[in-house]
Amino acid sequence: MSGAAATTRPAPRWRGDDFPSWLSPMLVRELRQGVQSGGFAWTFVVLQGLMFLLLSWAVTTLGSNPASPMNTAFNVFFWLVVGAVVAVVVPLRAVTSVSSERLGNNLDLVRLTRLSATRIIVGKWLAVVAQAGLIAVAVLPYLVLRYFFGGVNLVRDLQAFGWVVALSMVVAAWAIALSTLVAWARIAAGLLSGGGAFFVWILWMEGALGRMLGFMGVTMQLAILGLLGLYTVALLEFAASRIAPAAENHALRKRSLALAVACLWVGVGGWANQATATWTMAATFPLVLFWAIEAQLELPTAVQSIYTGFARYGSAGRAAAAIFSPGWASGLVFVVLLVGGCLSGWIVVTTKAAGTGRELVGTTIGAILAAAIVFPLPFVVYLQRLRQGLLLYLLVQLCCFMAFVFVQAVKPPEIRWESSGGWMALLPLPLGSLASYVSLVDTDIGRSFSPVFIAAAGFVVVAVFIAVWWPFWRQHHEIGRLVVEGRRRLRSGAGRQAVFGIPGADLPDAGARA
Repeated sequence: MSGAAATTRPAPRWRGDDFPSWLSPMLVRELRQGVQSGGFAWTFVVLQGLMFLLLSWAVTTLGSNPASPMNTAFNVFFWLVVGAVVAVVVPLRAVTSVSSERLGNNLDLVRLTRLSATRIIVGKWLAVVAQAGLIAVAVLPYLVLRYFFGGVNLVRDLQAFGWVVALSMVVAAWAIALSTLVAWARIAAGLLSGGGAFFVWILWMEGALGRMLGFMGVTMQLAILGLLGLYTVALLEFAASRIAPAAENHALRKRSLALAVACLWVGVGGWANQATATWTMAATFPLVLFWAIEAQLELPTAVQSIYTGFARYGSAGRAAAAIFSPGWASGLVFVVLLVGGCLSGWIVVTTKAAGTGRELVGTTIGAILAAAIVFPLPFVVYLQRLRQGLLLYLLVQLCCFMAFVFVQAVKPPEIRWESSGGWMALLPLPLGSLASYVSLVDTDIGRSFSPVFIAAAGFVVVAVFIAVWWPFWRQHHEIGRLVVEGRRRLRSGAGRQAVFGIPGADLPDAGARA
């Protein structure tokens, strides 16, 4: 009787003095720790102090002329402080969110719960975004007070304020993704992001960014918001894959998102105008390049529960496993599809925009880039024991470019580059060949030799496939075996729990690395 009463008892109502039970436990944990930390409190206090001093100075010093240099300097400094705190200082506090868990040996304890890697990362991200939101709401009264000084477009200021909040979300995702990397990678990525932030700051100080946002139409603003959302999702998924156990297949999500971007390239290349297509491709190219490189560096995983999910769909599932299962072998098939789709859209756009005699320039650059992406794969595959796949990949690319620098350095000054034929020695090295072609593209001889560069790029791709064919075939044979085994387990009923996502259902088969 008491048991029946316990099962029918309604859930307690939320009293409002604590977090509701439907919120993610990771969000509640991170938000409590973040708000109660000294860093958040001091950031809040310092920002309030700066805003108070700035507005007090504006009241006592600024004149009634909105176009005065002092008023312009006040507006620039106001937005500099707001942007630095909301979009940089608060989100970058997440740069140690995962690394601190590893140092404290807390990440393994969190994994023992029912929280997936995605829920852990999203909870941390939402906590940082909520802290940035609290800081942003505290600045709103000062934003409205500026209206009384004159010369302030309140609607445009609120729009710029929204862009600052949206940028803080992307920076928070970037910081969380950085926190999953090793120390040297965090330093390198931090330096690159610092250079990008300095460039944006220069545009902001010169007013170019504000004018750009002011003159953009609604369609362009929605496109930029979509791009920020794409980068946020990609960064969070990357961070989740870095801390996920082997039984979670994050390659499926990342590669599906990448192929969707490739379809976007084909769509804008065929139907959008040249400016829209060029802007879309330039904005998403870093993500495409990152996904292509990461897929080739991924280690194969023989966890049976991953392939049992593919086995549910028969032959279609087996074909999907050859593309979306973890490992460099399936990643190579994915890279072919990704690069093929992006290259198709790129060729269409560049061919439309090309002038007389330059029809093959875009095609040549795209072909050489495609060859450069897959060129280091044999070194990565046959030197996996080094366990430094990314460093090896970058080292091979650096050697290809340094070959171009060497050829340029030893060439006698009286010999012209386009007629000396030195560029022909760089054709087997895609990145050096790309640098050679760019240096020759403005000459008649450079454009006339475009088919030679395209043929060399195709030869490099074929040579790469021949070099890795045997381990590639072995890995795909193993993928097929695991899918067949998963189908057999489904028919016997042993893999039903794994298919429906109950953790640990396939523990006897987990942990094997190919």
